[in-house]
Amino acid sequence: MSAGDLYEEPEEYDYALPDFTLAAEDEIESRPSTSQDFSQFFPTQKRLCIRHDDTTSDGNMNLRVEVEHTEEHRKVRVQLFHLRMQDLKERRFSLRRYCRDSGREVCHTARRHAKPASERPGIQRSMSHAFATLRSKPEIMRRNSGGSITQGPTRQDSGYGSTGEDDLDGEVAAFMGSGKGTKAAAPMPTNTTKLEFSNYAQVDVSRRGSRNNKRYEFEYWGSSYRWKRVVDKKSSEKIMSYHLVDEEGGGAIAHIVPEVRSHSQKVAEEAAGGWVPPCSMWISSHAVPSVSTDVADVIVATGLMALVDDCIKLHFQPKPKASRQISVPLTPLNLEYVGPKAFVEHVFRRRNSADRDKDVWSPGLSPLRQTVD
Repeated sequence: MSAGDLYEEPEEYDYALPDFTLAAEDEIESRPSTSQDFSQFFPTQKRLCIRHDDTTSDGNMNLRVEVEHTEEHRKVRVQLFHLRMQDLKERRFSLRRYCRDSGREVCHTARRHAKPASERPGIQRSMSHAFATLRSKPEIMRRNSGGSITQGPTRQDSGYGSTGEDDLDGEVAAFMGSGKGTKAAAPMPTNTTKLEFSNYAQVDVSRRGSRNNKRYEFEYWGSSYRWKRVVDKKSSEKIMSYHLVDEEGGGAIAHIVPEVRSHSQKVAEEAAGGWVPPCSMWISSHAVPSVSTDVADVIVATGLMALVDDCIKLHFQPKPKASRQISVPLTPLNLEYVGPKAFVEHVFRRRNSADRDKDVWSPGLSPLRQTVD
């Protein structure tokens, strides 16, 4: 796994959310869909509305996906899906049909983790190299009383099998591999969110690219797709939209675009505790509504993952810490470079007999400027 697959959110991320303020009663009535009429509204090419669930006190941890419908000469928003977010850091979400209290779960999600690269091989090589270095040093030489140089005593075989280099390396490796003295590293979270659907299908949505080329890639039935993020550079504010395209050049399939809001509306939504902007989502491919509902479910689920993941990255990132300024004296320092060898020799050199008689240094000379004999 490449370094780009590792989780990019540091521990400084604060996932705490303020209390959600319930919105005033909307002019348009909203009702959940049922198992009887759901197929009448979805799949569809009509615009779907994505917004926080303003009917509950924890609405900023919930999203509703609705479609507008006319019933008895009046507009009604029919809720098609509900996304409940239990854990933002681990991306533990549950997407259900109809409404929050429905038992019809479309899929549940979680962050994928990867085993960290083991550091044991490097430690084993270092330990083995240390032992090998000790064994390769020459025998200690010493001088006897007669002035001749003799070799130090060599170790005699005790009769028991001595430990060879291979055996020693094996013992070190066994010790390091057993985990004694080491602490097992925790699995590393990645940029991939795993979606498990009720029909046993599994889809991995992976965040890739940089700020200017961010995308969310996944595969479904052997085909590769991506939700590509597009930033509107003409606007004074960052307006992000997301477009689902086929990697094989099949064109755009679906879109997620934020709704146009005034500055006062944005301030009011943020004050209420909202962090996912209201968006419109629609399927532009004419082939999707004619195929099975499972394909449309995957489009909605992966689109919500791309939207929520990107909003998490934008909303919860830590604020830059103020840098501390250290005052530096403006007076230049008059320092003379002295080589390390000369400095050490000067500090540790022995004084000659004439120097021993002198208790003080000459006041006109600096110790670092005296030459070494």
